[in-house]
Amino acid sequence: MITSLEMYMRERTPIIRSKRLIQELFVFIWLNGKAQSQQGYNDDLVMSFCIGLWLRDTTLKLRQQGIELNKRTLSQFQKTTEPVIYTGKPNNAPEGWNWNNGHYNENLTWLL
Repeated sequence: MITSLEMYMRERTPIIRSKRLIQELFVFIWLNGKAQSQQGYNDDLVMSFCIGLWLRDTTLKLRQQGIELNKRTLSQFQKTTEPVIYTGKPNNAPEGWNWNNGHYNENLTWLL
């Protein structure tokens, strides 16, 4: 998130209207390889700003993926000319569903 904030600041993409956030950004530094505010200052606004930028990027990407998924799903729907209604009982018992178990012929259409 911090790297993303750095990229946004270099590109000057976000418009910041908060004086307090701007003041915290001026004292937000890298210290021993860790991004943090200078001693005696706060970084809560900077961190919440980073989270907000990350959420914006993530939700836009996920929204686009959701739209594409919906389009693919809807493109698979097809219109049929005859209504197909499943009643649970076969109208015509197909051939080949009779089995001779050695004692008598058994009808296996109940498996359908």
